[in-house]
Amino acid sequence: MKANEYGALKELPADIYPRIVPFFDLPHKKERDLAGLDKLIADSSRKMRRLESRIPQFFLDMYDIPDSLASQGIGVFNAVALAFQGQNFIPVAGLDRSPTYISSILAAQASGLLTSKTLAIRLVEDDFQSYSACKSDLTVLVASAKSAGFEDFILVLDMRVCVSKSPNDLASALLKFIGSVTQTSIFSQVIITGSSITAMIVQLVPTETTQTVERVEIQTFNLISSLPNNLVGFGDYTIVSPDYSELDVPKEFLRNITAPKLCYSYDDVHYIDRGGALKTHKLGNRQYNSMAAKLILEPFFRKPGYSFGEDFLVEKAQGQGKLVMPSSILKPTICAHMTYMVRAHRLFV
Repeated sequence: MKANEYGALKELPADIYPRIVPFFDLPHKKERDLAGLDKLIADSSRKMRRLESRIPQFFLDMYDIPDSLASQGIGVFNAVALAFQGQNFIPVAGLDRSPTYISSILAAQASGLLTSKTLAIRLVEDDFQSYSACKSDLTVLVASAKSAGFEDFILVLDMRVCVSKSPNDLASALLKFIGSVTQTSIFSQVIITGSSITAMIVQLVPTETTQTVERVEIQTFNLISSLPNNLVGFGDYTIVSPDYSELDVPKEFLRNITAPKLCYSYDDVHYIDRGGALKTHKLGNRQYNSMAAKLILEPFFRKPGYSFGEDFLVEKAQGQGKLVMPSSILKPTICAHMTYMVRAHRLFV
């Protein structure tokens, strides 16, 4: 639920909203204290209330918020449940979460604080490698959730950053796990998600280079297409990484090492163009303009009018408007990605 991800949602074409259920993680920064966490929760609630008519339901997770910070106050989920009271969000639990966090979700449901009767359970790769290893914990969690008043359960199998992994190996593990878990009839839906975008983009694409990166998460999903599509769905991290990374350098030095990045998705790939350091490159932030000018000439570019994202890129290719910043490129490119995936990608059409 970062500012540019929320901004991208606001700019989506009207036909996209009925076909998505956004999944938000509350973002964390190393310097955030308890007061900052409370402000983040309050601000996030206000944002989603503004979009309530367009996005009536969404998932909300605190995956990145450390328990050490949350425990200083009333508990991060308690604070979220109070701030988002009346909003139809689906809380997210997991086998790797603290007992306090799980108890807070169950207590919020039992007390009537939550609108939704659905609970999502998010498992990462270590969890879904073996159903027998986590069967007992899953059974206990679901039983406790039913006792608290939850009625419906969604399983989220999160591959996280999977670009360096084998789609065949991932698909094999997922198929075995889903085959076992569906025999229990616990979950009404299984969502498979992951990303081929690393937190440090230099691990994928060097500076001043343009590359096409295969989307391993889609390759993996294609390999499990034999499963019924009314049960198994695809979750898309768009063009942002699941892993948040803060550069441990003083802010005044950031421009010395920050290089522009432009990510645009088509078919089963990400087109990624990177520039040179903003401070030392002769074009500075104008690199975004030249990168946009190159992109709009590509045969896969979807032309003006497709979404806010395409219009933004055409505008910048023509050198119009404000200087593009590393953060301001995200809103339009996330919007372009989501619009394309829902309107045109074969997983959705």
